[in-house]
Amino acid sequence: MKRLHAGKLDQRITLYKPLTGKTESGAPITHKFEKVGTVWAAVELVGIAEDNSGEKDQATGKHLITMRWRNVGKNWIGIWRNQILRVIGVDDTDPQKRQKQLTAETENAVAEMWINENTLVDDATERLREVVNEGWP
Repeated sequence: MKRLHAGKLDQRITLYKPLTGKTESGAPITHKFEKVGTVWAAVELVGIAEDNSGEKDQATGKHLITMRWRNVGKNWIGIWRNQILRVIGVDDTDPQKRQKQLTAETENAVAEMWINENTLVDDATERLREVVNEGWP
């Protein structure tokens, strides 16, 4: 892992962790997130893929996120420039715990978010905030 330079961390990302547990009726809690904080990070687009197998074309972007070390795990989500990024991989190999690298992906509007004719509904970020506080409908 390359040495981390503070000047390269020029992007703000708000991190959310998935909540686990059960509802009062005993059903598992899914798709509910809790805000952890906002961090400075470096974000690099490392790949784009297209899937034409469904009714609509889907474009998936893969990003490499480098930030100071903190406890972040797979399936966390981040909001960056009004995009929703899902963490799919975590590189935690820095023995001195100075930095952490995350691999995250985003699909046109991320499959779980509201899609309207292949574009993200204008209030998707606000909808995510509702989801974080209230859960998926």
